[in-house]
Amino acid sequence: MFSSGTVVRTAFNTTRVHAALPALLAGVLVWELAIINLAMAGPPPGPPLIQVGALIGGPLSVTAVAWWELDRLRTRYGVALGG
Repeated sequence: MFSSGTVVRTAFNTTRVHAALPALLAGVLVWELAIINLAMAGPPPGPPLIQVGALIGGPLSVTAVAWWELDRLRTRYGVALGG
């Protein structure tokens, strides 16, 4: 509990490995957790359109922010994903 603020600020020190790793990790993990949630709990309740929106809305928005962050890292700071 006391270290959670430090963990959130430093993202488990993944920026020491690569500056883009926190954004990539967030994008991958959110989809992984969505798939695990779908497998364990099934689709959310509601009509089919609402189920799809609730299922992919969260991971899609996190992925969009992660790609935006990667784009800003590339354009403003010259951080590239490839070698």
